[in-house]
Amino acid sequence: MPFTSAEAAFLQVGRSVHHRYRERLAETNQEDFDGLMWRAIGMLRSGSTRFARSGGRERGDLSKLRFLLVDEFQDFSQMFFEMVSGIRAAAIDAELFCVGDDWQAINSFAGSDLRYFLSFNDYFAEGTSREIRTNYRSPAKVVAAGNSLMKGRGSSASARRSDPGVVWVCDLEQFAPTAIELDRHRGDELTPAVLRLIQHCLSVEQDVVLLSRRNGIPWYVTNSGEYDRIPDALERFLAQVRAYLPEEDRKRVSISTTHSYKGLEQAAVILLDAIEGSYPLIHPSWVFLRVFGDTLDKLEEEERRLFYVAVTRAAHSLLLVTEELRRSPYLRAIQQGCTLERARWAELPPA
Repeated sequence: MPFTSAEAAFLQVGRSVHHRYRERLAETNQEDFDGLMWRAIGMLRSGSTRFARSGGRERGDLSKLRFLLVDEFQDFSQMFFEMVSGIRAAAIDAELFCVGDDWQAINSFAGSDLRYFLSFNDYFAEGTSREIRTNYRSPAKVVAAGNSLMKGRGSSASARRSDPGVVWVCDLEQFAPTAIELDRHRGDELTPAVLRLIQHCLSVEQDVVLLSRRNGIPWYVTNSGEYDRIPDALERFLAQVRAYLPEEDRKRVSISTTHSYKGLEQAAVILLDAIEGSYPLIHPSWVFLRVFGDTLDKLEEEERRLFYVAVTRAAHSLLLVTEELRRSPYLRAIQQGCTLERARWAELPPA
């Protein structure tokens, strides 16, 4: 039941839009991904296990499967549970393997539900769980930062590598642009600082990715306004940054939202927005999703996990751009558990 009349009205509009969407799919003889999945589930329930793909060049029978592997298990949903249950009912001797990381569960917006991960044996009886705690990607300081962020939420990771790596807190309030930077980036408080960080990373042979919580930049970076008001804000910011780099270095710098960079890595990660309002990013419209089980606590925990994903993309250096008075509470949580070095701006030459 909706909590308020506004939520009731929202649900009424939502039902209307969804009904018309389904009608449109039927009118155009199309199906979306969920529709295809639920149709496959229905076929499994009716006893249909044979399949063909690639124009009939590949054929098989699900009842003859011996092994079923589920990757990214933290993103499991009811739909995938029903699919796996249907396959296991058809292939009664098949062994099921699930691999996932609950600290990287960031897809609830797409229907994923951590209950399947956290209560595995309730859904898959007589299962056995094993922890893989070794981090092979990141150096010791990055792993320690991730552990501090997720303290109390499961077993800590251990770094396979012995090198410490670099984790910097890059406080923009401590950044003092030179006269040339002030003139070149008039009205722009972010670009000259980011260019210094990029130039440092490139000078030590580390390619760079710039990560942002949203497809926008929560800083004043042009005379015409904030980049987060422009649809292609990240790509425009990347183009601006690259324009000040030597041509041979431009392709060594990329940009992405944190969500899109899950599963990837880069030698140096510059997190552009380790501030309140980005981590966590809680939109006021969240209240309209309370009927689906959303709460502020659940949303804030998922935002914490998203920050963890950003932190652990770094294979060598993690540079966290922030401001003292707007510091993300998740960055403060890291600093409570380990000492982070501050960027020494004066030692980083202007680009």
